[in-house]
Amino acid sequence: IPITFDNTVFPEMLKMGFQFLQATTGNFDSLMNAVEKTINLTESEYQKIIENNYQLSIKLFNSKSVLEQYNRILI
Repeated sequence: IPITFDNTVFPEMLKMGFQFLQATTGNFDSLMNAVEKTINLTESEYQKIIENNYQLSIKLFNSKSVLEQYNRILI
């Protein structure tokens, strides 16, 4: 499960529904907290997050969906 900083495109991915941990840029305590949370996930919690992210990526980024988004921009 990724841990990202909040100064990237990843906040938008959280809004899309992807599940991962995010640390405050430049804040070591925030990063360590995210690492600790990741380490303490149970196997079932970990698998649930992975499955959710996988299914969401298929739904949002399949070829039909991407083409529809481009068509909305171009038309």
